[in-house]
Amino acid sequence: MKLLLCVVFLGIISGDLMANEMRFNDNGKLIPPDQAYLEQAMKDETDGYPNDAMRMFIKAAELGNPYAQAAIAYKHLKKEEMVKALAWFQLVDLNMIDNGEGIEDLITSLENNLTAEEKKNATNLLAELIENYGKAAALENREKWRNNIRVGGSRIKGHIPSTVKIYSGGRITIGKSGLPEIFVSPDYVPGDFVRTQLHQFTYEYEFRFTNGRVKLNDIEVIESEN
Repeated sequence: MKLLLCVVFLGIISGDLMANEMRFNDNGKLIPPDQAYLEQAMKDETDGYPNDAMRMFIKAAELGNPYAQAAIAYKHLKKEEMVKALAWFQLVDLNMIDNGEGIEDLITSLENNLTAEEKKNATNLLAELIENYGKAAALENREKWRNNIRVGGSRIKGHIPSTVKIYSGGRITIGKSGLPEIFVSPDYVPGDFVRTQLHQFTYEYEFRFTNGRVKLNDIEVIESEN
């Protein structure tokens, strides 16, 4: 049979990112943790560490990243784990990604080549995936990330004072005044800007994708004969 295999590539910021920290680029913009996980996953994949890559893809998927979810589906498809591949592809919100038609073709190809029992198993697995990686679960995980941000060893639970300062260096410390200072660029950015970005990542997550800020750079279609 012929199956379409989808390889996803994402244009993301380079650099040494740690997704369990609050990191910013030179313009003072928050680097979303799912993006950091996704970058590390792609690096691990390129470096020949597929198991490490899968762990990072899963971390990004837990936060709702549709490209990570599609990448997990592709990895299962590549291993000929068709039931898992179908369930993961069906989990992806195609409205959040660029060229979702490619994944629709993949889903159709899989459904046409699986038995009734296999499709039933995929449906049951999809229900489990929705429980752990669906919209509600992803929102809960983003809230947990936001609430676990630490400044000076203390959880700030997403609260950024308006007096916070952002400088170069990518570190968070407590200034002489006792106020937290987040070092990012030579110019400081008001805490309101940081707080807004945290809110957008947590509660307006889908807009980052539907507004075109995150897109697939390419989809490679591969045909395999079985």
